Amino acid sequence: MKMALAFGLALAVVVGVSAADAVTIYDVQYSELPDYVSPLKDSTVTVTGGIVTKVFEGYRVKIVIQEPSLGSAWAGIAISCDFDVTAPDVQRGDQVDFSDVLVEEYRGNTQLSYDAASSYVVNSSGHAVAPLVVPTSDIPVPVNPALSEPYEFMLLTVQSVTVGALGLGKEPDNYELTSVDGTCWASDYANYNIPPGSLYYVSPGACYASVTGYLEQYTKLESGWDYYQLLPRDAQDYVLGASATDAATWGGVKAMFR
Repeated sequence: MKMALAFGLALAVVVGVSAADAVTIYDVQYSELPDYVSPLKDSTVTVTGGIVTKVFEGYRVKIVIQEPSLGSAWAGIAISCDFDVTAPDVQRGDQVDFSDVLVEEYRGNTQLSYDAASSYVVNSSGHAVAPLVVPTSDIPVPVNPALSEPYEFMLLTVQSVTVGALGLGKEPDNYELTSVDGTCWASDYANYNIPPGSLYYVSPGACYASVTGYLEQYTKLESGWDYYQLLPRDAQDYVLGASATDAATWGGVKAMFR
């Protein structure tokens, strides 16, 4: 499989793009009610313009990309690699084109399936993707796809949040982030390898000035699951600080002594 991947990469460098239709992330992601299924579902495409925001080496390698030029919606997507297929030279900040990838729907997410017949080209490196600042009410629980779906796999930042209940969702590593705007869910599974290395990086009651991550959906209605979760990537995605409520209270106390 690795040999096939290397051959595919070499071929892509020589011929430029695949015979598959070249599209943007927006072309793949933009969808509407009732189910937000991609109009390109089951198509094999070449996706251009994406900048890598996370390489997640879990059960399978998953590469999350975003194209900043597409603006504040429908600009992110994940590439799910087949078993034993890796992308060892793809790193965060790379601008990568992926060729001959299949558009599919999985657990509520539109994603791209990468196998031994697919290929990629790293065009440049060192790019930064600025997260979009959103209120927790834009990615709420209970789920509201009309609000959250446009942000799928985009980098988002929520501000002045406090960690609430733990152990939510399908996996035990989900938790609440609450602000004055409402509550969203987050998960530490995408940063499992940062210290302290336990199930959670956060702890109940911890206050953060901001938390950043990419947004992923998990839908399995037959088991009762349907939610969006913010997935921080590393320790730098958490900025400690007081919650909005704490800051307002402390501001009032200080005002008494002026």
